[in-house]
Amino acid sequence: MLIDRLNNKHPLANKTIRILLRRPEHDPFNIHGKMLVVQDWWHRIADESWRDGAGYGLAVCKQYALRRKDQGLGLDDCVIYGHIDRLAYLVHETEIEEILT
Repeated sequence: MLIDRLNNKHPLANKTIRILLRRPEHDPFNIHGKMLVVQDWWHRIADESWRDGAGYGLAVCKQYALRRKDQGLGLDDCVIYGHIDRLAYLVHETEIEEILT
């Protein structure tokens, strides 16, 4: 069940994944093909949905909202928080191309 899955730590936490965008030509943040170190589900870290991002999370949530529209991603909370070169990003679980470590 989705709710149970999202309430537990992300199964790829502390692992590195490669990001695959649906529309790499629409990549203003240049993350297509980059490696992201997964921390956890965003809502578990921020205690809120990416749609309600405020304070610390406002910038990453706005960035994700822009990408979500360009990439045709859903409005659900299957959103992962992680780092690319020490910079914070949110990616949808469907944007995982492969698990590297």
